[in-house]
Amino acid sequence: VNLPSFFRKSWAGVSLEKMMEDLHTAKKLKDFDFSRISQAYIWGCRLNHVNPMVVKNYMEQEDTAIASVFYLRQALLVATLVHIRLTTRYIDEIRLINQSNDYQELADSMSSIWNDILAIPD
Repeated sequence: VNLPSFFRKSWAGVSLEKMMEDLHTAKKLKDFDFSRISQAYIWGCRLNHVNPMVVKNYMEQEDTAIASVFYLRQALLVATLVHIRLTTRYIDEIRLINQSNDYQELADSMSSIWNDILAIPD
């Protein structure tokens, strides 16, 4: 049953798109987070629907290997970006609470991972 969100006790029965829209409208998701989660969702849904690239991969071995590497890199990138974003938000929250820069080592580590991602050749 798709009731208005103020009556809802859970998100069951609501599409992910609607859930994200409701969270964004209620200011629970910032614009940046909303756009990144939406992009990850769109890319993640690519294989939920038959498309020519996937069908062709079942017919030719070389293309299968190329697609496998592509999707593996994509999954690792999205997972790493989510991890970096959550970690940096955690660091920022600790900094606000403690009014100090307690986790500079962790922040530097996340920055290093980000720089490694940027250095990956296409």
